[in-house]
Amino acid sequence: MTNKAKEKIVILGHSGFVGKYLYQKMQKEPIFEVYGFSSREVNLLNLGTYQKLADICDEKTVIVMAAAVLRSKKDGLLALADNVKMAINLADFLSSTKIKHLIYLSTIAIYGSKNEAPITEVGPINPNSFYSSAKACSELILKRICEKLGIALTTLRMGKIYGEGDTTSPIFIFSHNIFLNRLIEIYGDGSHRLYPVHQNDFFGVIKRTILEEIRGDYNVTPSFGITLLELIGLLFELSGKKVEIKFKPAVNSPVSLIFNTSKFKETFGNFPLISLEEGLKEYFTPITP
Repeated sequence: MTNKAKEKIVILGHSGFVGKYLYQKMQKEPIFEVYGFSSREVNLLNLGTYQKLADICDEKTVIVMAAAVLRSKKDGLLALADNVKMAINLADFLSSTKIKHLIYLSTIAIYGSKNEAPITEVGPINPNSFYSSAKACSELILKRICEKLGIALTTLRMGKIYGEGDTTSPIFIFSHNIFLNRLIEIYGDGSHRLYPVHQNDFFGVIKRTILEEIRGDYNVTPSFGITLLELIGLLFELSGKKVEIKFKPAVNSPVSLIFNTSKFKETFGNFPLISLEEGLKEYFTPITP
């Protein structure tokens, strides 16, 4: 009996928070042969640097597109242009190098800030930032090229991934300030909702997507999320500490979305597997005596 060949995985953007975690987890899986590329190895804005990918990719390869100019770094026209250009260059590359499966990490931000009915994967989108507009455009570009070339495509519209290595999310900032006895600043009245997804749950979705060759669009998010004030209250409870909260004028409209997750649950099962309470404890455990 011969052993089944390993799944060949290429992660683009493997030095970022999400890509790095995914790369490190996959390296520990004997069923995966994993390659990671950051912008230093393959500049996705320069099609001429894609040769390194061409030397690796074949018809059995799965590419996970985790690279992006994040909104937390900059959210303007130049960032929009760069994110869309990455998608165009990737589509151009796929036209000359056939792969088996593309997994594109998108965002629930493409739905905007409010909805009247629970959101499904086929519902209307309403991107209201340069970042979310670029993600929506990139989804369309990659969907068209994959349809044309017969490449399996999975688009995962992610909530806010959190966990080990997180240094930018409100979850990290709030918990860090609580530990240091610093005040917490909130823009707006605290009604803005987050949709946290623990990195282990995220990895589980990626792993099943690869092994079961799952295709299509999926909203990877809890149905209701949690408001910033609710999050702070939960962090106070878990840490056993309280700090001052300072409210500042809102910069953007608060996000308040509700998701119909029936399609996701039908394919992947119950979600999340790790409760928010359990996930948040990790932010205090390493630093609590």
